[in-house]
This record gives sequence, C-alpha cells and structure tokens, in this order.
Amino acid sequence: MARQNDRLKLAEWQQRLRRFEKASLTVARFCTRERVAVPTFWYWRRKCADDGPLRPCSLRSRSEVDPGFRAP
Repeated sequence: MARQNDRLKLAEWQQRLRRFEKASLTVARFCTRERVAVPTFWYWRRKCADDGPLRPCSLRSRSEVDPGFRAP
C-alpha cells in the first residue's frame, strides 16, 4: 500500500509542478495558493526531476522563478 501512496503523491506533485510551469507566479505565491510549504515545493521539484521518465515537462530554473535567487 505504501508504494501506491508514493505513486499517487508523485503524480499529484507532477501535476502541481505542471500547474506552476503554466502559472506566472513566484514560487512563494504559487505555494501559498496551493497551500504547500516552499521547501516542500523545492524538494518535490528536485525529486521529480531526478525520477527520469516520470519527470514533469521542463521547469523554469530557480533564478527565472525567483529573481532574488543567486546560485553560489
């Protein structure tokens, strides 16, 4: 049963990340609208991108989404 829940959660986050890709919102505003924590968003974005064939369509980079973000 745990694997089924994992798959459902992964599918839910893939859909959420696709909605984010279409939205013209910052990560913070999108997360507020979706009622999820910003760190959780980044965790799932990274996790979905690492999952190979199940990953969502390409996502904008963090610097495109959050202009205040600077990579080290």
